Amino acid sequence: MITEIRVSWWSRLLVFGLIIAIWEISSFLVTARPNPFPPPSSFLPDILENNFRIGIGSQATSVFSAISSSVLRVVIGMLIACAFGIPAGIVISETKLGKTFLLPFVQLLAPIAPIAWIPIMLAILGVGNSTAIAIVFLGVFFLFTLTITNAVSSIDKEVRDSARVMGISNLRFYRKVVVPSIMPAMISSMRINLPAAWMAVLAAEMTGLRDGLGAIVMTGRNLYDYDIIMFGVFFIAVIGLLFDVLVAHIRNRYFWW
Repeated sequence: MITEIRVSWWSRLLVFGLIIAIWEISSFLVTARPNPFPPPSSFLPDILENNFRIGIGSQATSVFSAISSSVLRVVIGMLIACAFGIPAGIVISETKLGKTFLLPFVQLLAPIAPIAWIPIMLAILGVGNSTAIAIVFLGVFFLFTLTITNAVSSIDKEVRDSARVMGISNLRFYRKVVVPSIMPAMISSMRINLPAAWMAVLAAEMTGLRDGLGAIVMTGRNLYDYDIIMFGVFFIAVIGLLFDVLVAHIRNRYFWW
């Protein structure tokens, strides 16, 4: 059994502060100009000066809009993966047909990296929100389904037998016994798959979308502006960390069992 390691807010803030300090100090040692790794003291004032907008003229995008777009795509993609992954995992675990035909299919597609789906989704859906959301979905759905399958299979036989003896219906059994039993595993799986979902949406945004943190990094590359690139990278890391902290808090607070 894997024991969850809990990290305090003070530890996170301390490490974050140390990283920023080392980053700032090391920037004075870089002789290349322009500096390919400009510190926050370099790129944050520029963003503030431009009223939190990145780009040129009518092509400029709001930083807040970019962050919200990326976060929304990840959340929608993962919620859709949950909506389909839970019933799929239950069907695989509880039925012979699911074990025979659906499980090998899921196992076959689970190892495929989310980035590998990008050319296919672009060909099918074109450049847009739907493509980014679809890539997030494909990046986490199969692994999520396998987690749910294992969680349902792990429900104690005595619990199942007790529920059956009490005469509850199949629908009530799944709603009152199965779903609460698999919730901790589901939330843990979401936390584990969040980095993959985050990387998937950023890669999708770099294919031509005009908003999102991935698009900000591509804007910096196109303008040869390292300040914009590092600003995007900085907030990719920060938002990813906040995602992880939020999901961990939800699990520890509401699904501790």
